[in-house]
Amino acid sequence: MELSDIRAKIDAVDEQLLRLFLERMDLAEEVAAYKNEHHLPILNKERERAVLARVTESAGSRERYAYHLFSTLFELARSRQAELIDAPTKVGAQVRACLENRDQIFPQTGLVACQGIEGGNSQAACDKMFPRGGIMYVKTFDAVVSAVEAGFCRFGVLPIENSSNGSVRAVY
Repeated sequence: MELSDIRAKIDAVDEQLLRLFLERMDLAEEVAAYKNEHHLPILNKERERAVLARVTESAGSRERYAYHLFSTLFELARSRQAELIDAPTKVGAQVRACLENRDQIFPQTGLVACQGIEGGNSQAACDKMFPRGGIMYVKTFDAVVSAVEAGFCRFGVLPIENSSNGSVRAVY
């Protein structure tokens, strides 16, 4: 079979995956409405563990890939539910208050360390918090902290949530 034939089959599977993903996200929105109405938390770790156990058992030798796929699906569904429920949290209120008063809290200029590259989410956060600041890009979250501790930068920006590009547990 030619590579172009294999890619055509992949494209067809991708179309099916997208349709099913969108259907799954629609169902996650229904779950959000139910949880909101019944004052239930977004995270149901027991349910997620049960699903992960089922899919990894069914995936055979590809269990680690199935685990990662479904963990990502859960993160995306929880993120969408959080958008819809938009329950106020203490941390969220503090972040919003800081951003509203950023001119009083943060200087408009200065060198800021952030993990990532130009065009990334961390760069967008730096631009929002320090509109005329310079950015020093580093490779890891630890390097952001090290740059500030060593005095290379006065400030560092670290993510507190990332539902689309992987875990930020290292930040915590």
